[in-house]
Amino acid sequence: MGDPRVMSGLRPLGPALLVAASVAVCGGCSHSPGAPSGVAGAPTRSTSTTPSGGKPPFADTPMPVSPASGSIQNQHPTLVVRHASHTGPLGAAYYEFFVSRNPDTSGDSWCIAYEGPQPELTVSSCTIGGNLSPGTYYWRARTVAGHAGGATGVTSELSPTWTFMVPQVILQDPRPVSPANDTNVHPRPTLTVTNSTVTGPAGALIYVFEVLPTNTPPLRVLVSDKVLQGETQTSWTVPIDLPIGGWYVWRVHALDSASGAYSPHSYDMWFRVLSSRATLYTLAIDLPAPCFQTRFAIQASSTDSSAGGPFSVVDNYNLRLDSTIAGRTVSGSIGGTTSVPGYAVVISNARGSDLPAPLRGIVGDNGRIAGTFSGSVETRSSYGTSPQCSAPNIGWSLTPQSP
Repeated sequence: MGDPRVMSGLRPLGPALLVAASVAVCGGCSHSPGAPSGVAGAPTRSTSTTPSGGKPPFADTPMPVSPASGSIQNQHPTLVVRHASHTGPLGAAYYEFFVSRNPDTSGDSWCIAYEGPQPELTVSSCTIGGNLSPGTYYWRARTVAGHAGGATGVTSELSPTWTFMVPQVILQDPRPVSPANDTNVHPRPTLTVTNSTVTGPAGALIYVFEVLPTNTPPLRVLVSDKVLQGETQTSWTVPIDLPIGGWYVWRVHALDSASGAYSPHSYDMWFRVLSSRATLYTLAIDLPAPCFQTRFAIQASSTDSSAGGPFSVVDNYNLRLDSTIAGRTVSGSIGGTTSVPGYAVVISNARGSDLPAPLRGIVGDNGRIAGTFSGSVETRSSYGTSPQCSAPNIGWSLTPQSP
């Protein structure tokens, strides 16, 4: 299936992060994360020889944009500056960021962010890697221009100094539980995360859930809400019907109501909205050894009624379960190819066959169907191995998802 979910940045990467048109890379720093040492003597605007065009090279000072000076940040804030005028064409400069615990020194050169050539992109940024220790931090940036293509370069003066504070309370990012990545959901799905781990004297935690459509880059939040922390997990049900057929991203971050500290966002997770709240199922299959002894669950959908008669479900790939229900007895077949993390799984009635495997099952009181099938399961990993196995009683179950 073609993947309609075109976006970038599912998760902050490494010690520095690119946003907009900026490529943030470490500037060869020797600092240890969380402890900017502070190097005395702020760099100043340098001079260089006049180029053949007769105009001396120049680089104006960039201006800080965010985070707001004096604001509370987490352990790896994103620092943003507005692009400055400089020698050479657009994209011929980069911005160097400095972070210090001492207001009188420039601090460590934490990262650089390359200016993009697109005129609509007016800011560059970097995300601080590692974990900053609690305290007040001072940051500045400067423009470095004219070095592209071996040209004589120039460096601006440092920007005005802005500050941010990392509080004593440290919150780790919540971990998504459901819906899992790349699954089908109802128009009003319930999103669940494992609660954030907390260090320090935190107050009541609040979780901020966000849902973003993937077809309008840059991504903008479509719907969001704040929820008080649950016992071990926290859930939120989307309060509106999401448009049918679209792919969406969901993410969560935790907020300490007492100190204002907040966690990083959770990993971005994807889901697709289907048209009916009565057509979604979780199909679980117990893979036998020697393939590997485990159970995997996939999302499947059906336009048929499970109340009786023919009943079929298909997943997002081409695995298909066809059955007939008579009373509480289920009989039919299962076959095709599906995907689980790291593996493609092929199910058939025998090794090398294209025919589906016969199955049987029983409908439970809660609508869940469970049973076994006899046939072949082939697992193909991304490393090229293809273990196969045949078994007479491979377990499977089909569970309706709650609206």
